[in-house]
Formats: sequence, structure tokens, C-alpha cells
Amino acid sequence: MFISAQTIFPGLTGEELADSLRANFRPQQVLTYGEARDTLWRNIDSEGNTLVGVYSGFSVELDPSLDPTQDAFAKGINAEHTYPRAFGADFGNPEADMHNLFPTRVQVNSDRGNLPFGDINDNQTDDWYFLDQEQSNPPANNRDLYSERLQNSRFEPREEHKGNVARAMFYFYTIYRPEADAVLPSWIDQQLDDLCQWHLDDPVDIRELNRSSAIAFYQDGKENPFVVDCSLARRAYCPNLPQQQCLSSTEDVNLPAEVLIQVIGSNRHANEKILSIEILKPLRLEVDWYDALGRMLSTQQLGYLSEGLLQLKYNERMASGPLVARLRMWHDGRWVMKSTVVR
Repeated sequence: MFISAQTIFPGLTGEELADSLRANFRPQQVLTYGEARDTLWRNIDSEGNTLVGVYSGFSVELDPSLDPTQDAFAKGINAEHTYPRAFGADFGNPEADMHNLFPTRVQVNSDRGNLPFGDINDNQTDDWYFLDQEQSNPPANNRDLYSERLQNSRFEPREEHKGNVARAMFYFYTIYRPEADAVLPSWIDQQLDDLCQWHLDDPVDIRELNRSSAIAFYQDGKENPFVVDCSLARRAYCPNLPQQQCLSSTEDVNLPAEVLIQVIGSNRHANEKILSIEILKPLRLEVDWYDALGRMLSTQQLGYLSEGLLQLKYNERMASGPLVARLRMWHDGRWVMKSTVVR
């Protein structure tokens, strides 16, 4: 089974690892910035029609008959560039890459501005953000639900989003290093210690893993590798972090993959590897093929399928040795994933 604990580019660290990630995970094609926001708000980040801002938990109900970006903005939510536009994300693919975009209450987004991230002493915090409220005094209860700002200094997200911030920052600075360094090469350095700790304290959960997979569908099949393999942060930027047990792609899923498909077996025929499955319930199926190093080789988008037997084929001339087929199934408003080795 392919799990996120599988090491991508084993043995590589530091700049050599960053260079390999950039060469293999930078998407050649992404949506336009407008299309990216529409897609996130409509298909990926909303649950039902509810869209929640990541920094304060402020939520709005979207009208499915309206343009999602315009509707969200009218109700108080816009797109936050985790790595700011001013420092390299202001045009083209860096601006529209969805791994760097999150829904945020407009005022919180504006107040964060281009501030670096970092932990703030509660007694020094100038502004606290929760839902649609802001206050200058420390909350009496549930401080972990608040984001914080120290004016003209730094911004601290609420606890449940800190790891997501760290992995989005690692992603952008790795994948778009030329664009970031052309503006201010040292900007991320002052944040690294806190980002590394946030990555450790707030590990990848199934929601983040599913989000990365869903975004990859629209971005040349490229996931955020720092979400897929949690060891990358330590090997690329955080050498003092302890090793972590990474989340499996099938852990903690509300709907078990086994109720949607059954893997019958795999075999080789001529120059093809063949995976046989039985579809138990109608679903939309996508298949990502990986080599033994965890590198994505190709994606098959099979669309909506009804119950029945199906053979998935991969041209063996394109890769030798065992492969991993990662089945991504969209059913009942959620992604469910299952991976299996094909020899």
C-alpha cells in the first residue's frame, strides 16, 4: 500500500532534495487565478455550500446559482496567498497555484498582509481574530481557536491551521524558488524555526491529504509533496526535527474504500501491467500511477463509472519494476483513496 510515509527521493536532503522536488512537482499547467478561486470555493474547500475561512473559522453559505468567487467576496471571504503575492506569487502559475491559496475572511486577510508567520507571546498580541470578531484583549477561553497579529511584526494562525501553513510555505518556496528569490531571498529564513515546529505539532490529516489530491486533478497531477511525504520538511528545511509517522492515504476516512471497490488482483500481459477491480457503487474514478520512489508517472481520469468489473492498464515500457496504483474515488461528496502495488 502506498502511504505518505513512503519516502520521496530517499537519500536526498537540503538543496539537492529541493531541486529534485522542483523538477518533478512543479505543475506546467494550472488554472487561471479566477478559475482557481472558483474551483476551490465550489469543488474543494466548501462542504455542501458552506465555505470556512481558515484563520478565524468565519463561514458563509454560498449560493450555487452564483459565481462562487463573487458570492464569497460579497459575504466576506476572499483568497489568501499563504506565501504573499508581494514576495513572488503575483503573476502566472505562482499566483494561481491552489496549493498556496486558502479562503480567508477579508479583514483578516488584509490585516495579515505581507507579515511573516511566527509564534506571538499572548501578552504582546495586538489583535485576536475569531469568527467575524476582532479584539485587542486576550480571550478568556479557547485561545487556540483564534489567530493573532503583532502589528508590523508577524502573524500567528490558529492552532488547527498552523501545519497547513507550514506545508504551503515549504511548497511555494521549493516549487517557485526562482520567483521568490528574485524578490526577497531571505524572507522565509526568519520564519523557518516556527514553521518547522508547526509542521511537527499539527501533522497532516485526511482532510489536508484529500485537498492536495483534489487540487492535483486540476494542476498537471502534481500534489503538494510536503503533504504526501511528511519527512520532506525535515530533510529539506528542518534537520533538527525528529522523524514522524506520516498519515496513510487510507487512514481515518469516513467512508472505507472497500465499500466502493474491491481489488481482485494484478498481472502482466505483453507490455502492460493490469489491475483488476470490481466497482461496487457508482463513483468518479481517477488513477495515479507511481514508481517505487513515490514519483507520479501518469494520471488516468476515467470519469463516472457504474458497478461492474474494470481492468486498469499501464504500459510497462514506461516504467519497470513494481508500481503503485493510487485509486481516487469521488463518492457522496468526498474523496476516498486506496492504493495497491501492481507487480
